[in-house]
Amino acid sequence: MNWIEWINENNGFLMVIITLVYVIATVLICIFNAKSAKASRDQITASQKQQDQNAGLQLYSMRKDVVNKVGNHQFGDAFWDVQLLFDEKISEDFSEIEAEARRLEALQMKERLFDCQLSALFSKQHKSSIDTQLIIAKTQKDYSTVKNQLYRCFAGHENRGALEKEVDEFIETLEQEDSSKDFIDNRAYALVQEMKTFIQDSVKGDK
Repeated sequence: MNWIEWINENNGFLMVIITLVYVIATVLICIFNAKSAKASRDQITASQKQQDQNAGLQLYSMRKDVVNKVGNHQFGDAFWDVQLLFDEKISEDFSEIEAEARRLEALQMKERLFDCQLSALFSKQHKSSIDTQLIIAKTQKDYSTVKNQLYRCFAGHENRGALEKEVDEFIETLEQEDSSKDFIDNRAYALVQEMKTFIQDSVKGDK
């Protein structure tokens, strides 16, 4: 009976105690849930990293082959492999190089067509002399000597004006080829380094 009376007399105090216990319990539950959620996230992250690492190891040799193709400028052979085996950034960089490589092929075709025209216009010996100067000019990237020689060769030709215009276009094509080759060489080298880093990260599970 005394307990009942005491409870009745201290009802407010008991409610404070009960509320305090409830608050403490709620806080402890929240802390426990937060730790549990973090542990679950860490476990999922570790599992995902392990899966990425396994995938990186499985694709290692295939990716290395693609890097070798890019390094050897075998862009056509590497196109789909790059899209499938590497990330979007590398794919975009590769696409720019591959597009420039196709432009270079078109320029080289124009060069070959003009070369065939020269073969038809000049004797074999004369054409051989021009070819030798072209080799030197391409090495030094200075085409003025070849251009002047071709101008002299066409000096007495009935279609001199048209032929000199073609010479100008031919020299411009050679200069564009040089620029295109420099672009491809520099960008391909940088891309190979980027791809190697990607492969290293994938083996670590960071990709």
